[in-house]
Amino acid sequence: MMETIKRHAFLLGLAAGVVAISLAVVLMVYFVYVSPNEATRRLLSSTRSRATALRKGKMFSEDLVNQMAEQVGRRKKQYDGLLGYVKSLGAARKPLIEGLFPTSTDVNLRHRFKAAYDEALGRFMKRLGAGTPTLPVRTGRRRGKGETDDLALAEARQEYRKFTMFVHPKQSFERPSWVDDPKEPPSPEEARFGQEDIWLMEDIVEAIARMNDDVLKNKNATPVVANAPVKELIEISIGCGSATLSDTKMQSTSERYRPVYTPAARGGFGGQEGRAPTLSGRYSKHGFYIVLPWRLAVVVEARYAGELIRRLKGGETFLSVEAWSMNPITATSFEQMRNLTANLRDDYGKQGIAYVEVVGESLVFQLPGGRVATLVTAAKATAGEAAEKKTSGE
Repeated sequence: MMETIKRHAFLLGLAAGVVAISLAVVLMVYFVYVSPNEATRRLLSSTRSRATALRKGKMFSEDLVNQMAEQVGRRKKQYDGLLGYVKSLGAARKPLIEGLFPTSTDVNLRHRFKAAYDEALGRFMKRLGAGTPTLPVRTGRRRGKGETDDLALAEARQEYRKFTMFVHPKQSFERPSWVDDPKEPPSPEEARFGQEDIWLMEDIVEAIARMNDDVLKNKNATPVVANAPVKELIEISIGCGSATLSDTKMQSTSERYRPVYTPAARGGFGGQEGRAPTLSGRYSKHGFYIVLPWRLAVVVEARYAGELIRRLKGGETFLSVEAWSMNPITATSFEQMRNLTANLRDDYGKQGIAYVEVVGESLVFQLPGGRVATLVTAAKATAGEAAEKKTSGE
């Protein structure tokens, strides 16, 4: 009996061992093979579902691809249209002397350019309705017919206050030294710079003149300095070295134009570095455009300062305003300001006035056929490089 029990106990133990081993094998197979494969199957199924949804959805539809191609075509037409517009503006703006640009070195033409430059400044004065306040010399003696010096001074003030603006023809504008040189003509490069200066000043002068015209017309006021919003043009200066605000730490360079952009400059390692980042954020790109900085100083009726800034940067020009400042002119500060041409604070009228400085930039495009002062051969080569860079998305 005991042998039978022992024999069956051994078989029961053996059966239990087989069951345990089988269960272990099954569990191992499930966790090692079945479970990962099931996860893979679910992932594959999800991927197929997403692929089916994308294929049936609108993201990659044929219609959408065609619409994107049409949009690219429209953008290209807009870009070409913009370049055409820029060229037309450049071609319409004639130089002071025909035949001097781009390659002539004719000395007679350059001498004529000097006189034409001076005449252009005279036209600016006329457009602004401007003049320079002058007073008779005080002698301390009675003048003719019992007139005293004080009476003569008062009459002189009444006369010059009839100007729309105060402007000094030789100090208020960018006026190179070669303009007054009776012997030597400007070099070809100086003449080209002078032509760029005239075009830039023309844009600024026109913005100021239109503002005065519009405000005086709206107020139905006499065009005299006491009524004009912009009362004096103190200075227009051109070039990187001049384009800074007084009493600030604005960075400047000694060059005329904003330095040429290179990709290395963006990261600050090597390449050509320009000034600190500005509102325009532009560098020059020779062959496409160069960035010419400028500075403007004026006396403005304080309430119209913002309108002047808006007109400078909002007109049909390539001007941009980078920074500006405004300081009120009081009776005390007037006496301390040596660059004003007015003789008395009341020459400007009774309104509150301010000394306004504006720093900005002008784009000078160098597109072939769009700017007569540019060397055409150099422009063609560099314009092609600019087009290549734009195509590559740089």
